Amino acid sequence: MNRKLPTKRLERPRRLPAPYPKPNEKDFDMTVCIAVIYYNGGVVAVSDKMLSTADATFEPDGDCKKIFRLFKTIHALNAGHVGLQAEIMQSMVIPLISIHNQNPQKEFTVVELVDLYVEHYNHAKRQRINNSIFAQYNLDLDSFLARQKEFSDIFTRDLMDQVARFQMPETATIIAGVDKSAGVLEPHIYCIKGGYDISVECCDAVGYATIGSGARLAEAQFMQANFNRHFELPKALFLSYLAKRHAEKAPGVGKETEMFLLGPDPDSIQNLQSVLDYKKLDEMYNEIVSQTASKTDQMYVKTIELLLDKVPERQDCLAK
Repeated sequence: MNRKLPTKRLERPRRLPAPYPKPNEKDFDMTVCIAVIYYNGGVVAVSDKMLSTADATFEPDGDCKKIFRLFKTIHALNAGHVGLQAEIMQSMVIPLISIHNQNPQKEFTVVELVDLYVEHYNHAKRQRINNSIFAQYNLDLDSFLARQKEFSDIFTRDLMDQVARFQMPETATIIAGVDKSAGVLEPHIYCIKGGYDISVECCDAVGYATIGSGARLAEAQFMQANFNRHFELPKALFLSYLAKRHAEKAPGVGKETEMFLLGPDPDSIQNLQSVLDYKKLDEMYNEIVSQTASKTDQMYVKTIELLLDKVPERQDCLAK
């Protein structure tokens, strides 16, 4: 039953409704996705396969659509609320197919698909606002704005306050690929984050982007390696794998790995699982970890030797 619209001015302010609850941490505090530009080429895209719902977390066999093809080499790497991301991806495909059918020669750029993602994200947010706030008064956002002079000031302020505080499930998306938007074929990476607001960041200058619960650990690997976008493909690819493995220490990051090579040609995309021996990569990673641990132990012993004569009050403890 639709509620009656209050047209009479209220004398006393009503108590403001409670803030919207924060989304479940499983909506966003999972997974890791990484995109890396390599010199004179394209983009290395890496992700785990971890998926989560309100009740379960699992790694499916085969493709899990964490890396979603939008157009030729341009792909989206998704983290956050699985249902919302799937809804946005599906809604983006429809106009892309329609435009391509009308004009098969049309070449999309990365920034155009970023704008399309934002458009469909905002559309999904608008639908949720209409359903959760305005529908109970037999309104939507358009009709409310057109008729707001009919309503009391307090009623109008209350609804607008709910709209302003409305929070979407947390999402993060990397859109990466190669295009000729600058006149020559170049790789591009954009990072889009949604929640209370939606933000878009171009990551071309730094040359990489990371999202998900393992993002900070992955980013630390790039910072430690002094990464720049002039790294050759082998170095950038192995560093991406190291970053993903390092990110597995974060809660919610899966052990399985997907790696794609986007570019360097406009029509070139390759699933690296068919090319790389992941077991060999694991062995190389484990060797690095083992050598690092061994070197750390050696430096620990040297540190004890340095402190023995300089911290008298700790000599007994250090001697042990």
